[in-house]
Amino acid sequence: MMNLLTARRARTAAVVCGVAAAAWLPGVASAGVVQMTFESLAHSDNMEATHGSSYEENGFRVQTSMGEFSTWGTAGVAYPGSTALMTPSTDAVVTLTAIDGSAFDLLSIQIAKRDTAGSILPVSVTFTGTKADSSTVTATFNGTVFGVMLQTFTLPAEFTDLVQVQWTGTQRHQFDNVTLVSVPAPSAAAVLVAAAGCVVRRRRR
Repeated sequence: MMNLLTARRARTAAVVCGVAAAAWLPGVASAGVVQMTFESLAHSDNMEATHGSSYEENGFRVQTSMGEFSTWGTAGVAYPGSTALMTPSTDAVVTLTAIDGSAFDLLSIQIAKRDTAGSILPVSVTFTGTKADSSTVTATFNGTVFGVMLQTFTLPAEFTDLVQVQWTGTQRHQFDNVTLVSVPAPSAAAVLVAAAGCVVRRRRR
């Protein structure tokens, strides 16, 4: 009788653990590299087109503190080789966040001057990342190109577990191919650990 009761309890515990894990698994966000390429904004003329103060792609959002983002058409003389988002002014602050508010890592970004009609000097851009624990990290990209050409800036290894990244430049600039890693929610990971614990307890019994 005791063996039968023990077996039933074990099966019940296994079912409960399985249902709990299954309920959470569909919502578990797995880590993965994504990129904001802005190619959906491409246009084939030689004009500068505006696109509003906010843009979303692949689960991430960029916003400008003033004015509107813009892009050069593929026939434009300042087109940098792929469609890049352009800041509206030197004073504008760009903010990058995950749409759902989750943490992320910023791996790299490409930067180019807006055009060659303004400053003849290369552009510099300073990035400030705010981590989930409210601490901050900073890094500065110092361009070496006087013309309009995208340069890849790899962020320091400290740009992880971020809730937002903000940046400003010494002049208007274009940015493209923002490469990020989405970070799984800790609560989801905890559920998986708990489910594994259920399996271990079941085996011990």
